Amino acid sequence: MKIYTSQPFDLKTKYPLSIFLQFTFTLALTIMILSCNKKLTLAKMPTSRIEFGNGGGFTGKTKTYVLLENGHLYQHFSTDTTYTHLTSVGKETVETLFKNSKKITTIEYDSPGNMYSFITIIDNAKEHKINFGNATGIVPTEVDAFYRQLIALLPKPK
Repeated sequence: MKIYTSQPFDLKTKYPLSIFLQFTFTLALTIMILSCNKKLTLAKMPTSRIEFGNGGGFTGKTKTYVLLENGHLYQHFSTDTTYTHLTSVGKETVETLFKNSKKITTIEYDSPGNMYSFITIIDNAKEHKINFGNATGIVPTEVDAFYRQLIALLPKPK
């Protein structure tokens, strides 16, 4: 019968230094990769942003995209608590979109259908929302054009 005794862990005699270094490097790399995942919560969102997306239907779920003034574009599903970074948009494009968004805030239009799309302009806690659906009347031309510009920012599916 063999009797086991507890001996202190001795890194030098049990494992070669190269295995320890490989493990440490892999662990550090994993932590760095995981920390690069850009997610935001609503509480951390800037006060000036453009939100757009769609929703409704049988489930009532919404998909929201958020464009920030620094060019970062995020995606949010109504079932999630965080906003996931999708891509970054060029500075000139962002400036043009935020400038054009000021024109949209003069339009009052709230006509969602069962399935709807929306644009929300948030400027220093002032919010202007435009809802439009497929079964409703004619969407104002400026709203439709602006929405198409925003949708064009989304990454193409692979």
